[in-house]
Amino acid sequence: MSFSDGEAPTGAVGDKTEIRFEPNRGVDGRPTTVKNAAYGFAPEYRIGTSTGRSDAFGLPFTPSYGGHADIEFSSQAEETVHGRA
Repeated sequence: MSFSDGEAPTGAVGDKTEIRFEPNRGVDGRPTTVKNAAYGFAPEYRIGTSTGRSDAFGLPFTPSYGGHADIEFSSQAEETVHGRA
């Protein structure tokens, strides 16, 4: 896997997936952002278009819409996960 950052980030997974994000721009030329969205995937994110292709797992996909945000992912060890009683 490889990823690039910046205003037009890209991502690739081997030779199966290549995606590029291009932000929509406001009248001032800056990327358009969404903030405090009811069902957003991050508190604030950029919206735009995506180009590329993917045929991983036999499921061909051509992207058209894109969203981009700085996020952090963490995972807990299985023994520390607590379910409902």
